[in-house]
Amino acid sequence: MYLPLKIKEILTIFDNANLQAFIVGGAVRDTLLKMKPEDYDIATAASPKQVMELFKGYRFVLSGIKHGTVGIIYQGIYVEVTTFRKEEEYFDHRHPQKVTFVDDLKTDLSRRDFTINALAYNEEIYDFFNGIDDLNKKIIRAVGNPKIRFEEDGLRVLRALRFSSVLNFDIERETKKAIFAQKNMILYSSKERIRIEFDKLLLGSGISRIIEEYLEVIEVFIPSIKSFINNKEEVFKIAKAIEKIEPDICTRLAMLCFYPYHFANGILNYDISNIDLIRLELSDLKYSKKNVDLISNILFLTAINPEINDYETRKLLKCYNKNVILKAVKIRELYEDAVYSMLEERIIKNSIKCNRLDQIAINGNDLLMLGYDNSSDLKKTLEFLLDEIISDKIANKRKDLINRAQEILEKKTGE
Repeated sequence: MYLPLKIKEILTIFDNANLQAFIVGGAVRDTLLKMKPEDYDIATAASPKQVMELFKGYRFVLSGIKHGTVGIIYQGIYVEVTTFRKEEEYFDHRHPQKVTFVDDLKTDLSRRDFTINALAYNEEIYDFFNGIDDLNKKIIRAVGNPKIRFEEDGLRVLRALRFSSVLNFDIERETKKAIFAQKNMILYSSKERIRIEFDKLLLGSGISRIIEEYLEVIEVFIPSIKSFINNKEEVFKIAKAIEKIEPDICTRLAMLCFYPYHFANGILNYDISNIDLIRLELSDLKYSKKNVDLISNILFLTAINPEINDYETRKLLKCYNKNVILKAVKIRELYEDAVYSMLEERIIKNSIKCNRLDQIAINGNDLLMLGYDNSSDLKKTLEFLLDEIISDKIANKRKDLINRAQEILEKKTGE
């Protein structure tokens, strides 16, 4: 199994000290799947004190030391080294109340969530729970009793869906049953952790299947989607559409929220705006205000009239970014299984024209030079000129705009 040189060096330091150390978890899984690992975690028989002695002279991150984890910044890379341990008495379905250090790799791996993550490597692969077999079969299976695994840590319920979506693996039958039985355990996790797992899930290649099979699990933390959870036809439409749309968090979230945003009493109505509840739910999941605003704008713009003319299109472009409007049109297309290529062309064509104040060929300083002296008048005049440009009453040329601004000022002072 390939390891970067610096990771090999770290393992060699442990080996030379006669201390067991292994690459564990995701790095082993991803390497076997011929994917590039995001990071490398090490499990060791060494105590945290021994780890720090071995790497004396390097910087440490000790925020996890009470659970046996020492973060090491080794020659520019960050590696977390954790002493073999077993965890007991999970008091909040998230954090173990008791952590006991052990000297056995198998015991350490037995506390992990899924078999494909309970793999270790140092010169050879250690697989006590048939993780390689599950990798080959493309299966997500809990280590041991899935009900216990999910009671220990409620976030594992969502992690199972995330791995299933990202790796496009099926979930083993007993693990799947436990997911539905323990779905509310997710809420014991912090909203930030839920959002992080959900974002990864949304971007996975298997997102369509997850929406179709596990929407009631997602409904635990996004309650508004309950509005269509029992409508198999709508679930299928949303699932297929979300898979086809670009792998972007805000766009896919907008697609997922399309039904609760636009439907009232089971009837599609593009004038309905149930945005407040959706904004509240997304904010509760700790999405940034910027992203909540973006998702809200995309949803609002899905109500766009496909027959709008150039003037109406430019009025939209005055308020919204071209790409945001195009995202909304794409959602509308995918949901309706329609083609709005003419509308998309109209948006792109008009986006290169002057539609915003910062694109006008004159600015406030030019108006001051003409004799304007009130900031309110400056803005009103520029807004008026922009509207005339958008409606093709005047060209966006400096000389023409100066003359028009002069006419407006003379009319105002002559009143």
